[in-house]
Amino acid sequence: MKNSILFVDDDPNILSSLKRVLRSEDYQLFFAGSGREGLEILGREKIDLVISDYKMPEMNGSELLKKVQAEYPDIMRIMLSGFVEHSDMLAAVQFGLARNYITKPWDSEQLKNRLRHLFDIRNSIMTSNNLKIISSLKELPALPALHSRISGLIEQDREIGEIAAEIEKEPSYVAKILRITNSAFTGVSFISLKDALVFLGRSAIKDIIIYSELFDFLETGRQGVNTLHILWDHFHLCNILTHDLYRLIFQKKLPDHLGSVGLLHDAGKILLAKYFFRDFRQSHEKWRKSPDVCSCDLEQEILGTNHALLGGYLLDWWNLPEYYAEICLYHHDPLAEKNRSRELCSIVHLADSYAWQHLGDGKEPAVRPEVCEFLNVEKKDLDAHIKKNPLHNKTKNQRA
Repeated sequence: MKNSILFVDDDPNILSSLKRVLRSEDYQLFFAGSGREGLEILGREKIDLVISDYKMPEMNGSELLKKVQAEYPDIMRIMLSGFVEHSDMLAAVQFGLARNYITKPWDSEQLKNRLRHLFDIRNSIMTSNNLKIISSLKELPALPALHSRISGLIEQDREIGEIAAEIEKEPSYVAKILRITNSAFTGVSFISLKDALVFLGRSAIKDIIIYSELFDFLETGRQGVNTLHILWDHFHLCNILTHDLYRLIFQKKLPDHLGSVGLLHDAGKILLAKYFFRDFRQSHEKWRKSPDVCSCDLEQEILGTNHALLGGYLLDWWNLPEYYAEICLYHHDPLAEKNRSRELCSIVHLADSYAWQHLGDGKEPAVRPEVCEFLNVEKKDLDAHIKKNPLHNKTKNQRA
């Protein structure tokens, strides 16, 4: 079945241009001249992707995509805009309203490639076997309501104190945020939630809420307590090393909107640990004894799916920006042809490897030589940098 796209724009010339550009592509295309007309089409047709103009009379693009988000959460959403709305588009992506944005005027080939890539990600995740396993699960963790409320406050550029007050309405999140900021890996200690949020930065706050929700979801299984602690430490340490290695290799700070990608790279392991604990533990033990085998391959052999596919599905289902799903799908194979976030996935690949080494989980996963070559860095230099990192002695002392 063809993938279907609905374009919404009040300018008929824009719609005509899009129709010409995409007429040779294998999509089912729908066009609407207003948000109201777009909603009518959504009510009667199966749509996979909505691309809406930002500036429209009566109902603008943000209002339309909010309705799509609420009524059709499985539909992917992209904003179309002129350059003058660039900051608004970044906000729409960062806070979950749109998965990405396309600026006008667009490059026709780039537009075609962007759409192919978007559907490549979804089609990679939506394999028949993966969907069969997902449909067998009792439930998937929901995107927390607090995430939407905090995203709205950040989008409105509210003060940190107001954001802290909203989070404090749910004490369990306060405890988890303080646990993350006060961990042995960060080397800091906060009593005040407000001070902890200032330390984390605005863009990281909503991702940490997701991270906390994932572990709440796993804790309800009441099994594998040791696994829970190992995963918690690994996710957190991987995120710290993602920042550290990005700064080392690119000589600049990791962009704020990417600040928490390391926290969510192994999200699929939460589903495996909750619903397939024995098989997950079996694959993990085999992986520890097989230094040259990818953990995804062992999971696939034992379970018929793997944490990369499940994590990609979960973050795609939450309609997070596409680079989140790519991190899940490709951090073990960052140079995959379909991956458009190769630099970021390569950094997470290294951080994931060194995080396991830090935690002393039996072995260091093999760093792919081609990844070092792609990043123009020598593994021996990475090893030396990691050994100088205060985290190395800190975690070594913790294990002693």
